[in-house]
Amino acid sequence: MLKKSFSLVIAVVMIIGMSTSVFASHSNASNEKNEWEIKLVEAAYNEIKGQIVKDYQELYKLDNFTYDFEARDDQNDEFFAINIYVDMTLTRHPSDRH
Repeated sequence: MLKKSFSLVIAVVMIIGMSTSVFASHSNASNEKNEWEIKLVEAAYNEIKGQIVKDYQELYKLDNFTYDFEARDDQNDEFFAINIYVDMTLTRHPSDRH
């Protein structure tokens, strides 16, 4: 039973620990482009972080949120791939349900 529960916890942590990619479209060629991009990425990050907290705060202790992003071009559109990382600690035994 303990091995099965531990395997389940490891699987859940690995799935959640995978990077979440979000693509935000943006096309702008002004001098303030970098500042605009950072604000856009930070807004997307904060929205995703809020959703992660909402979805998992009852089961996990969530610490050390960080992110990175990568700009991608597709023809005339620019996209941002945002990877969000978080330390998640299960706060109760996996077999406990509410």
